[in-house]
Amino acid sequence: MVLREAGGAWYGEDDLWTSVPAVEAGAVRLDDGTYTLKHAWVTLDRDGRPTSRKGPPALEAKRLDAPGEADGSSGGYASTDQLKWWPTAFNYPSAGCWAEVATLGETRVRLVVEVS
Repeated sequence: MVLREAGGAWYGEDDLWTSVPAVEAGAVRLDDGTYTLKHAWVTLDRDGRPTSRKGPPALEAKRLDAPGEADGSSGGYASTDQLKWWPTAFNYPSAGCWAEVATLGETRVRLVVEVS
């Protein structure tokens, strides 16, 4: 798989993957008391190569330890010599345990993150 060439630990399935070290770096607390967590999502073609053809994943997050929902957004398709990805940010209204869900077509990837 091409993602191995990019280094780091990857989590996902089929045509949708994210870099786990970026998620483990943690959320940033903003001046207004909310949090943002940024990481990259890679969308793959059938041959396992990154592609922008499928568009960015749909993003949502739900709090697991209390009621709450959070917004997710994608930036424009980005690239380096080693990788191509969709930069994303989840904007959390509060600290807590959250489930991020990214969907691309039939593929659905769920990550649980602790925002603090």
